[in-house]
Amino acid sequence: MASQKQVDKWTREAEKINNNPEYINAYVEYRIKAKRADQKLVRLEALAYEEHFHGVLEFSYKYALRDIRSWGGDKRFNTAPPATLEKLQYKIKDIEKFIEKPTSSKSKILGIYKQRADTINQRYGKELGYNFTWQEIANFYESDIAKRDDIAKASKTVVRALATIRRAMTDKDLQNIKDVNERIQRVSSDKVVNNMVEKLAGYGLNFDDLKEG
Repeated sequence: MASQKQVDKWTREAEKINNNPEYINAYVEYRIKAKRADQKLVRLEALAYEEHFHGVLEFSYKYALRDIRSWGGDKRFNTAPPATLEKLQYKIKDIEKFIEKPTSSKSKILGIYKQRADTINQRYGKELGYNFTWQEIANFYESDIAKRDDIAKASKTVVRALATIRRAMTDKDLQNIKDVNERIQRVSSDKVVNNMVEKLAGYGLNFDDLKEG
């Protein structure tokens, strides 16, 4: 929440641009929401380094940057605002759209993964004899193969295959996969490496150790 001192400062700034009362109110609203949105962007940038959250910049963050750059900015919303009320209101809508997206914060993203895991486990857990952790679901949805429309819906066939593979895996298997992933990261991309990554992704085992941590 902005302090009164900040609001007074923004009001004075707005008056120098456009003395219309509606514009002044919108300008203050813009500064408040832009500051909040930028804080979310910074947190997402940090979150991308955490295990199971490496793909977060592919969602709301990417679209936020697209909107920011359409307004002539670089990586943040809180830049020089438009001088007309209409354009300022459009920019505020872009900010609100980002803030409200379900992948704009860690808590919301975590909720999505947990909800997906719960849904899959409720539907197929008893039949398959295996319940997925949210970390495993996060790994799957971060994989390249999950980007295919038919796979991203986590059909029963896909879930059955993942559960069968996971049940059959030992701790040694998991460590081997982790070692392969780490070696791949140290090698420059070429056709062979890409094929290895694609094969791992086909099993939903491509980025992180699948054990719950």
